[in-house]
Amino acid sequence: IMKIIIIVLGICGMINFSCAQQKNGMPPKFPPAKSEQIKKIKKQTYVINLNDLELNNDKLYVWKINNQYQILDGPTNVYSQYQSTRDNNQSLMSYMYSKGEFLEGKYHGKWLFYDKIGKIIRTEKWNNGILIYSKKNEMKPSEISISDYDQDYWVCDECLNDNDTKYSTYKSIEKVKNEYFLKNGLLMNSKGIVNNLKIFFKNKNTYEFITINKGLPILRHEIQIDGAPIPTTLQILYDDKGNIKEYFKNKLKFEKGSGMLKIFYYPVWNDNLQKLNESGIKEEGEIKNNFKIGNWKYYNENGDLIKSINYIFKDSVDVRFPNCLFN
Repeated sequence: IMKIIIIVLGICGMINFSCAQQKNGMPPKFPPAKSEQIKKIKKQTYVINLNDLELNNDKLYVWKINNQYQILDGPTNVYSQYQSTRDNNQSLMSYMYSKGEFLEGKYHGKWLFYDKIGKIIRTEKWNNGILIYSKKNEMKPSEISISDYDQDYWVCDECLNDNDTKYSTYKSIEKVKNEYFLKNGLLMNSKGIVNNLKIFFKNKNTYEFITINKGLPILRHEIQIDGAPIPTTLQILYDDKGNIKEYFKNKLKFEKGSGMLKIFYYPVWNDNLQKLNESGIKEEGEIKNNFKIGNWKYYNENGDLIKSINYIFKDSVDVRFPNCLFN
């Protein structure tokens, strides 16, 4: 009987202790969960490399920077790289991989995924980390044209040659020169003034982007240095009339496309130092209404003067358009 009483009292004591815990609001203690150290969430806009995008122990996407982790929360552009096989250097080329928004470390809203040349290959819809749908954009080469984006895309020989038929709207430099030409300061083709043309081309150590509307360049001409982190932020700016108004080097400014212009060789990305090497002047002279006028001097990469040309309007060069393509 004594043993039974002791057991009953022990059970009642355990029940009373448990009830006391709940009544006092003291949950049982567990050892802390192991997780990576992360910074406090701060909503902002991100531009990151795909290799720096990680999933932590709590299944939240974080940005690894300087050996620390920050939960992604806000609009995000993700870039990746691929090995270029079109030159002897086998250099790494950067491109936009995806863009969308994270909500406290989770995919949220509409996300777009791109191929190496900027075409959308997949669209996804997320709701706080839950995938609603994923749609592949499987277009045949003949379907990738002006009708899809109200734009035409092409590159020169350094990017794709005539035998590359992956995208039928891509053209070689020879085809471009046969189909497009400058007349009275406007870009033309056989149908007349060119509208909604997005130009993507490689020029030596750069990838360059420029948009034409109603025969004129609009907003900016973007220059991405081969191998450098995106964005390189080299650009030529235009006003709403298509006049050049600012040149990236030393922020040279112009009034209605007129002023003294210095054009520099594009800098080269120094991977060891993780910075752009400074480059020397390539040519200099005056422009008037966006055209070269008067005496222009040209230099080699060592800074030596190699030639001097006097321009009059009838044989001048329009500095707004990529010179290697149209002039």
